[in-house]
Amino acid sequence: MGSEENSADSMKASIERQHRLTVHALVELGKFCTGCPNRPRRSHVSAVGLLRKYGSRLKLITKRIMAKRSSYQQSIIRNYYQNKDSLALQKLQEHITELYLSEGKARAQRWKHIVAALEKLEIPASRIEHFKKQDDPALLAKLVEELMNKKP
Repeated sequence: MGSEENSADSMKASIERQHRLTVHALVELGKFCTGCPNRPRRSHVSAVGLLRKYGSRLKLITKRIMAKRSSYQQSIIRNYYQNKDSLALQKLQEHITELYLSEGKARAQRWKHIVAALEKLEIPASRIEHFKKQDDPALLAKLVEELMNKKP
């Protein structure tokens, strides 16, 4: 009877130790979340160090925590990536509208957003520089019209 108690105690101790390591790993992993403004940001090298430290145990933990996506969620994600170009084009149209209305620092900031949107649409850098030098929303509107006509 004594050996059964010892094995039960050792199993319980092992589970508690595993739980502590799991919680510790998740807390450490949370510190590397770059999307959350409430947590300190650290370099990618440190995140890689954490993965080395906990190894496959961390992968197992994240697999347990992350639930499988439902078919509805998968269809939303698939549709997003299928319509990525049209979403980028729509965002560019919104930025151009705002560019017509903005002045000064707001206009310079709007141009940063427009350049990023044009890069997502894979417009050549030379053409982007030309639009930026001209600083004419009408040229950008013509580009959007051209892209909409080109779209399959």
